[in-house]
Amino acid sequence: MTSRYHDGAPQLRPVRAGSPIPPQTDRTESRRCKRPRTGDKTEDAGRVGAAALRLWGYVKALSEIQKKMRRAIAWPFKGMLGELAVRLGAGLTLPSPEYRRYHNVTLRTADGTTQIDHVIVSVFGVFVVETKNMRGLIYGRKWDREWSQVFPGRGKFRFQNPLRQNHRHVRAVEDALRDIGLPEGAVKSVVVFAGGAELKRRLPENVTVGLGGSRYLRSFRTVVLSEAQAAAACAAIEAARMRRSWGTKRRHARGLEERHDGARRRACPQCGRRMVLRTGQRGPAAGERFWGCTGFPICRRVEEVKG
Repeated sequence: MTSRYHDGAPQLRPVRAGSPIPPQTDRTESRRCKRPRTGDKTEDAGRVGAAALRLWGYVKALSEIQKKMRRAIAWPFKGMLGELAVRLGAGLTLPSPEYRRYHNVTLRTADGTTQIDHVIVSVFGVFVVETKNMRGLIYGRKWDREWSQVFPGRGKFRFQNPLRQNHRHVRAVEDALRDIGLPEGAVKSVVVFAGGAELKRRLPENVTVGLGGSRYLRSFRTVVLSEAQAAAACAAIEAARMRRSWGTKRRHARGLEERHDGARRRACPQCGRRMVLRTGQRGPAAGERFWGCTGFPICRRVEEVKG
């Protein structure tokens, strides 16, 4: 039987005989059970936040690893690319019978070794070429100890005057050729900037950009060496140069540290603190070694590793 109410109370649905009667539940209690508690919400939010922080840490660590790998792969080839560009330019513009070219020449010196990018021998002289693979604006004078590489709006980086740096290379070549009896001034210094650098000061004509180095070499037309002297100079360079290998590069790098009195005995000229060898991590100087003051960031003095 069914009950019917006509006084506003909820009406019951008719139930057939023999059918199961569904259990009666309190709707208010059911809604209260489904509603999440405040403590559960806080705990879930904490778990989500912790997971997000872990994920961010993983992403940041992977990004740093990627940057270090890119620098580690790129920096050894930065100088090589500049030397290769000058080497190709010299091969195209300086004919081989007239100009004999030697690349990546490492010579022994009284205090270690020195690495020379290019040595070009001809009857017009022996040219010692220092290559700089740099971009931006280059500021400096002939007698300055350091020059500046400027990127407008991005910063300024200091590096050793390449004329002073190449002076050591010229002396090493002169020592290797001292038994030939070359006339004074036959060994000449040339600096070539590859990579799109722009010189912003009036510099000596032996400081060139791009193919300007080849044009400068071709401008010498006065014969200062006989064919026999030029051939003897080539033979002396081949005999004096060290074998090209990674071992030679490592020995040269160790010699640089010893020649500069080592990191423990090198004092900062600005504040007197100890200077240490470091490697650039960002910017155009990424991967290049330099002397940095241990007083950083109070003292920001840096010096280029010479050689």
